[in-house]
Amino acid sequence: MKRFLLSLQFVLLTLLVASQPTQLFAQADMDLKPGIVVSIANVDEHLNDVEHLMEVAGFGQMSGLVRMGASEYIRGIDTKKPIGALIFFSEDNPEQPGVMAFIPVKDIEDVLDTLAPFVDIDEDGDDIILTMNDGTELTTRVSGDYAFMVQDADMLKKLPEDPANLLGDLPKEYGIAASVMGQNIPESLKNQAIELIKSGAESEMGNLGDGPEADVQRENLQVSMAQLESLINDTEELMIGAAINADTKSLYIDVHLLGTAGSELAKQCNQSIEGPASRFPGFVLDNATASVHYNAKSTEANVEQVEQLLKTFETTVMEEIKDSMPEDAPMSAEDAQKVVTDLFDVARGAVASGQSNAAGSLVLEDGSLSFVAAAGIAEGAKLEEAVKQIAKWVEQEKAPVKFEFDVDTKDGVRYHKITVPVPNSEEEATKVFGDKIEILLGVGDDVVYIALDSDPRALLDKCINAKSDSPKNVVANLGLRLIPILKFASEVQGMPELDGVADILPEGADDSLSITNEVVENGFHLRFGMSDAILKVLATIGQESMGGGGFAPQDF
Repeated sequence: MKRFLLSLQFVLLTLLVASQPTQLFAQADMDLKPGIVVSIANVDEHLNDVEHLMEVAGFGQMSGLVRMGASEYIRGIDTKKPIGALIFFSEDNPEQPGVMAFIPVKDIEDVLDTLAPFVDIDEDGDDIILTMNDGTELTTRVSGDYAFMVQDADMLKKLPEDPANLLGDLPKEYGIAASVMGQNIPESLKNQAIELIKSGAESEMGNLGDGPEADVQRENLQVSMAQLESLINDTEELMIGAAINADTKSLYIDVHLLGTAGSELAKQCNQSIEGPASRFPGFVLDNATASVHYNAKSTEANVEQVEQLLKTFETTVMEEIKDSMPEDAPMSAEDAQKVVTDLFDVARGAVASGQSNAAGSLVLEDGSLSFVAAAGIAEGAKLEEAVKQIAKWVEQEKAPVKFEFDVDTKDGVRYHKITVPVPNSEEEATKVFGDKIEILLGVGDDVVYIALDSDPRALLDKCINAKSDSPKNVVANLGLRLIPILKFASEVQGMPELDGVADILPEGADDSLSITNEVVENGFHLRFGMSDAILKVLATIGQESMGGGGFAPQDF
């Protein structure tokens, strides 16, 4: 904790030392806009976060020592105001940015006393010169409630009255965050980054060798490089922030990306906002252990890129089948290629529609497993034809898998049943599925359903008929719950170290991890989140693995 607090003071010193002295402000051009803004929430917020995490992890009895141990390292700092840094770039000298850091102070002398063991301190009129061990000099000037630190003293000629205003809402929303203003980064610097990335990609492509698989990898790299180049040039703002929220009992990292108006990124995101609502929100089950939901509309450029990748990949698969089909295979290479062509036609049709929509859930409960999913497709008849051909090959091989086609039809969807016997020798599989696995496949002209359950038709009907809504601006959502996974491992795979894991949290406690991608005008907002209760679970398991007793219910 002491090192953490001391690092709050030195993180900005590091930024300053890493930069080179610059003449950015030699002409007193104080209207230069920052290319990067760094925000650190006030010290009190960080202390509160540390105390909260200690409480969650089961060390609450020690949290009172946090502020006591921190007090000597925050003397003189105003612990209620944020810390920040502004990084400026010049087109004339883009590789030598200028950094202005600012720390809120109540008593600069106390701050200097804390720094004294690590730097040499001299006074020069109103300024304070800090000399690092490597000889780097930092000029510090106190103005208002802040101490400003720079390498180029000319940057101190005109100081903001309240630099916290330059941070916007970042200190309120995140413990630490940084925003890159893409259009304030010099073109020459962006071009250097692009050339460096291209050079690495070309080197990688040169090592791929020959053959169809290498051709696919090269094409993937070329598409990725084109997208990355567009991203570097067309980014309006990129923000990355991390936060601990005691009110919502969650931890998260946000990535907020805005493209310039009219850019491919902006078009892609704006089209998703304007696109149709998801057809499959009911396939995200309330009791899902893992779930995924995706609904996005693609631009014509994106469609063309994916279609080209599919074409290259199909060619590779076809050549692989032609060259590697075993002589004793139940099908000829030509028959296998026909099935592959049908499957690629289904994929091509879905891509050509410009709308990608899919959802699914995995449920682990009471030692059993269920799975259900749905996706929008095209040319459903070709998918059925491919499955029926595969069924013939399976029958020729005398495999125990049983296919039953057209067991039912409803609302234009044809249902097919697949039964896989589970041998008694497969102990874990028998625990989960019993003596057989039942799968129901439903195919319509523009939709495919699949369910694996003891009663797959009832599960599918439940999902199809669910009256759920999904916001149009949420294009992707991935959810995962920790306790059911650990409990399943304990019950099915015989892991005694996880016995009683379900008792760590009270019933109904949030044990989720999630990734959510929400489109906004000209961009998107991506969040990687987790319940802080997961820290409790992991900490408790760690303690028990080192010799503790059984798991006990916890108040949380």
